[in-house]
Amino acid sequence: MGTQNSIAICFLAIKPKDFSYTIYRRFLSDQEEAVAGTRYLPTDLSKPADRSAKRGRYAISFVEMVGYEKVTVQAWTNTQLTVEVLQNALLARVQNPDLNQDVEISENLVYRNVAFVIKRHEEGIREVMRLNAYNLKIAGALGFRCGFHLSVPQTAEITERRRLELGLTLKNGRTNESYYLDQYQKVGDFLDQYHAKLATLELHDGTRISLDRRLTLVPSFTLQNRTYVFANGKEAGNRFFGLRDNGPYEDIKEKVRLAFLFTPEDRGKSQELYKALRGDTYSTFPGMHKLFRTPIGNDNVTGAEVVSFEPADLNRTCLALKDAFPDERLVPIVVAPFTKHQSAEETMRYARAKHVFLTAGLASQFVDRTKTMGDHNALKWSISNIGLAVYAKMGGQPWKVKPSTENCLIVGIGQAHRKVGDRIEKYVAYSVLTDSSGTYENIRVLGSSTDHEEYVASLKANLREVLTSHQNRYSSFVLHVTFKPRDAEIHAIKTLLDKLRTESENHEFVVIKFNDQNDFFGFSTEHNSKVPLEGTVARLSKQEFLVWFSGVSTGDSSAPKKSERPVHVKILYPDTPLPDDTLRRLLQDTVNIAGANWRGFNAKSMPISVYYAKLVADYYSRFREAGLEDVSFDNVSPWFL
Repeated sequence: MGTQNSIAICFLAIKPKDFSYTIYRRFLSDQEEAVAGTRYLPTDLSKPADRSAKRGRYAISFVEMVGYEKVTVQAWTNTQLTVEVLQNALLARVQNPDLNQDVEISENLVYRNVAFVIKRHEEGIREVMRLNAYNLKIAGALGFRCGFHLSVPQTAEITERRRLELGLTLKNGRTNESYYLDQYQKVGDFLDQYHAKLATLELHDGTRISLDRRLTLVPSFTLQNRTYVFANGKEAGNRFFGLRDNGPYEDIKEKVRLAFLFTPEDRGKSQELYKALRGDTYSTFPGMHKLFRTPIGNDNVTGAEVVSFEPADLNRTCLALKDAFPDERLVPIVVAPFTKHQSAEETMRYARAKHVFLTAGLASQFVDRTKTMGDHNALKWSISNIGLAVYAKMGGQPWKVKPSTENCLIVGIGQAHRKVGDRIEKYVAYSVLTDSSGTYENIRVLGSSTDHEEYVASLKANLREVLTSHQNRYSSFVLHVTFKPRDAEIHAIKTLLDKLRTESENHEFVVIKFNDQNDFFGFSTEHNSKVPLEGTVARLSKQEFLVWFSGVSTGDSSAPKKSERPVHVKILYPDTPLPDDTLRRLLQDTVNIAGANWRGFNAKSMPISVYYAKLVADYYSRFREAGLEDVSFDNVSPWFL
């Protein structure tokens, strides 16, 4: 495996590492209820704290109070308490006149982020650097995590392109290839503007600490490059060229018919799309026959004009097609006058149309008549990905990845709760099953109930059935969690796995949580682009990591055109740290199956176990927002591509 010296995490450490401060505390007996700010502390603070030290439950105050004793606490005695102390010190500092005009404090009363304005734009739009106190365990450092954000008022009239450019995603209308360099520059801008004023912070008791100006370095390692497997076991490092040269890993096994659906005014666009899929139009896509070994023509293609894309008209079309071709697998290819990303109204139109096809048991492919079909260049670069998704919906397997763990079932667990305001009306969990080669099996509902206790019980029972029914085929079971579970839910999963481990000593059970919407960011110290190598794993603690599923290629050292943020990964089970070789093997599998994504040739920013589960959750949400009934996904796979 490749190695890399370090990653510069967006974290500013405080100095000295070891310091102390005074607080006031009151012991809480077992009969007393916890109060806000309750902490567990050693009963004897005069001795060095360790795991064996006797601890008690205390109400904490930072000011003198009747009935509270004044004590001195070391920074590492209770790091959660120290993080609170540091955040309070930052909040106190920014109240001063020299800062308060350029600082914004979140309205979250539980944990108040502090945002420093770097630059102001029209409509009240601000570029800000957010800081919050954090314990970076792997570095043995306390300090402040920092991150660049674009703050846009709800009332601001701003185009999506302008928003993306100010947020660094685009530059000059194109994907920003300097995304990491620009993020790095924003950190520099913040330090130039504010560090001198934050260099010394004063805690509530007058203790003074210093803020480092340099980003903190953390150790990292780099996983191996993915290997893709195609027809006849042939291997390659590139999906497109491997597919072109070797053919798909698994051919379509049943008779399939592509049904192009269009309104009368879009007949021409439908014919254009058909020719592009056949390979007649663009050099970027040689055609379904050459790339997937699946010819399309008069014997397996049907055109169907629809009156409209209202559910009733689409339903009549589905019934007619199924009656006309009862022994064939139908895949509708829809030239639609709307897109799911344009507006709330169009998203609902898309959801209602998609729901009709799913209810009819059909996996459909939508192509937007305006954004994609109306732009020659857009279709040129999209057609290969459209063809890939169509082939998968036809039942073919374009490729798989060479696994790190043999005989491993990966269970992606997602949630799609139905909410009414802030209240959950119905709890729903489901699993997306793949193996460590990225071969998709199916989707299973794990729990569905309006009562949380019943939901947790069914989640546990159904998950047990999933795992035990596969024990003859697999020796390793890795659960990929896509959501922040409630304590009761994760406790139920852990209890189940504890039980299964005693019943099946020869089986491996692990739970890994993924969060791609995290507040972490980091930079390579070795590459000019500041983008880490693809497959880089930066350690945050014994159980937490940042993983770059996309990054600089080790083959040609080129930075990706579209830079992806790192994903926060946490081992939830077992509770004890995994042996290093086991950890690397399991993380290698997560990086591998990110390349098994059949939605696009360049899609690899998340493992399909969690990415597919997220897609399913999005569809669930859209269907429910549109007031549509739940559909059975068991017999339509993989419809969500």
